Amino acid sequence: MVPTIGERVKHVMHKQVRDTKMNNKITVKSREYNTDEKISKPLRFFFIVNQIFASLDFGFKEYKTNKMRLLSKLGVIAVSLIQGTIIIVFLFIKMNFFYPKWVLKLLLEYYSYVLILIFTPDDRTFCFYLMELQYFDEQMGIQSSSYKIDFKIIVFWCVSSITDATLMWINYLTSDKYINLLTLNGLLYIVKRTCTLPLILLFFVFYSMLCRLLKLKLYINNKKISVLRALELYRFLIDAIEKVIGTFKYIYIVYLIFNVPGVMASLFELIKLMISDENINYLKAVTPYFDTLVIIIILIIPTITATILSQETLNIKLILHNRVLEEVDENEIELLENMIHYIEARPFKFFMLSLVPMDAMLVIILFNFSINYLIVLIQITHVL
Repeated sequence: MVPTIGERVKHVMHKQVRDTKMNNKITVKSREYNTDEKISKPLRFFFIVNQIFASLDFGFKEYKTNKMRLLSKLGVIAVSLIQGTIIIVFLFIKMNFFYPKWVLKLLLEYYSYVLILIFTPDDRTFCFYLMELQYFDEQMGIQSSSYKIDFKIIVFWCVSSITDATLMWINYLTSDKYINLLTLNGLLYIVKRTCTLPLILLFFVFYSMLCRLLKLKLYINNKKISVLRALELYRFLIDAIEKVIGTFKYIYIVYLIFNVPGVMASLFELIKLMISDENINYLKAVTPYFDTLVIIIILIIPTITATILSQETLNIKLILHNRVLEEVDENEIELLENMIHYIEARPFKFFMLSLVPMDAMLVIILFNFSINYLIVLIQITHVL
């Protein structure tokens, strides 16, 4: 029998407790974990539908046996291949100069996400991450529903879908690059929305953790929990996000690889158009590039949230330093200093490939690179 998600979360928490008890540092009271109450039915239904029709497996579907899990993953691959085949068939029936390279890029990005999620271990899925955070809420005596994460995910997805559909329709009406093929445009819209979902969830990985870290900071500041308890909870949070972020790092790298070059090319075309035509209608010229703006927003939002999350770590350290100055008990001072050292060793700061930061610094790096790229490209084309 395959253990359920709740049983796996409970095992992780109990293992962590056992390890810390062996080190005589931290203790925690374990509680029963009821999986049926952890993930809301609308959110579970939303992700299962995405798994069935969009082939993105975020771990929300339970399997009784390994055979059922294997068959499900094979089904996910089959559905994704069928979708790609249908799009390619339509493409060859109605060939257009604009679509082949764009569709190829979109399908490669889509299949990259599908494969990354298929080979993601069960304890590193987005569903498992939410379950761990809700277990943390139980330890803190907080109602997880108060954050309304499930509601926000669905609303965010719906708003972004409506925005994407509106932009697609505007491009369809105003740009000569969009051919009169509603069926193909509709299929591409579905794939495009599928490619956007993992990035939306990356934002919620950081946002949901930020909500918990703010609560922990409040409890530490108000001295509602002991230092040992605070350290144990901080460790649980950093362990939880480090596991899931390992998957989303690859997703974010894929998004950068497939979208940043297109953004730079679009900006170059727009600048070139504005320079070459003095009587240009700016609204009409900018309209086809609204998609580029959406890509930039999706790229930036997770990095901003990650930066805020990292800043909250510094705020917790500041609170602990203030408590060290106010404390007179030497044992308590030692505990506070130990927690400060632990936070310094494991801050909420993440890197891709152990080099590229996943915060606002990444936006600055990409901005500088894009500016240099555009300057060089404009100079070369001007000379030619």
